[in-house]
Amino acid sequence: MLTMKCTHPAIITAFELKKFHDGREYSGVVHRIAYATIWHSANVYVCGAIAVAQSIRMDGKSGYHRAGLEAAGWKVWIIQRIINPKAEPEAYNEWNYSKFRLWQLTDYEKIIFIDADLLILRNIDFLFTMLEISATETMDPCSTVV
Repeated sequence: MLTMKCTHPAIITAFELKKFHDGREYSGVVHRIAYATIWHSANVYVCGAIAVAQSIRMDGKSGYHRAGLEAAGWKVWIIQRIINPKAEPEAYNEWNYSKFRLWQLTDYEKIIFIDADLLILRNIDFLFTMLEISATETMDPCSTVV
């Protein structure tokens, strides 16, 4: 099912949280929070997005591809990709600027972006308590990890 060729330009997915993993309800100002990822190139990343959703769930979303993501718990939006003007054609980073579309998820008050090739090994809900526009440091100047 997940090996079928993708016909959509790109997909943003958000995994909404209603409760902390320990069962407490979210309270205070933040009402709409989510983990988000973007799938804009190789079809194999849909498997990564499904794994991200499952790993978040365990510690505590196009036809076949979209159904697989939704079955894993992701809310799905079809988007237009944004090309990286400095990338070579067919390069791994050709569509990395598509991540800017995450800023269009205005229904959410807080979003944690997770690359689709990451595996969450422990509860990371505490990240929702961080200040606005928090990011990790990377020593690789070509990295787009947020």
